[in-house]
Amino acid sequence: MTTETTLSRHGGRVRILAFATLFTSALLVPAGQAVSEVGSQAMAGQPAAAVAVTVGEKSLLSCRHGRNCRHARHHGGHKRSCNCPAGPRGPQGPRGEKGEKGDRGPAGSSSGSAASIDSAFHKNYKYVVTAPGDGSTLVRDPRTTPRWHDLSDVAGYPGDVVAVSAAVMSMGGDLHVTVRNQTGEIAQTSCKINPVPGQYAANPAWPDNCAPFESLTPPK
Repeated sequence: MTTETTLSRHGGRVRILAFATLFTSALLVPAGQAVSEVGSQAMAGQPAAAVAVTVGEKSLLSCRHGRNCRHARHHGGHKRSCNCPAGPRGPQGPRGEKGEKGDRGPAGSSSGSAASIDSAFHKNYKYVVTAPGDGSTLVRDPRTTPRWHDLSDVAGYPGDVVAVSAAVMSMGGDLHVTVRNQTGEIAQTSCKINPVPGQYAANPAWPDNCAPFESLTPPK
């Protein structure tokens, strides 16, 4: 004779439901752990789907639909199974060590990047003045050989020149050259270009035909 035949219809359903709950819990919970709690709650008339057995800190029954999380994943995972909230975020790890600083590269050359050029006309001739970026100042006189002349040896030359300006007075015979160096110092010279430098005793060759540089630096 089975349990179903001896019990009343209502009582039989309660006992069968309790037995099914105990059987399911025994599959998921180690033997002897929390089985009595499940059985007592089921027998007290509480719905079996609302019973949650806790092992350590993890619930073996799902948060939704009364599904068991582990059981649902083991059998393929139903769409409605186990939608539990995420746990608290762990502490931040220690900061990593700072990388080694590389060596600083060498300073770039000022040649070309600081070049400056200007020109001026006297009669039918064009005079070109340039600071090529190496600290010197060059003047091109198209009537002489060689045509290019360096003014770096003229007295008072400030050195490290990075900018130049050229001008010729319309009624005069002098080429005025103004320069500025890297530190902001400004200086000016005038070079006699009539008659042709070096061809007549009245006018020596370049750069001896130029007067000493005079400082034009503004006061600070």
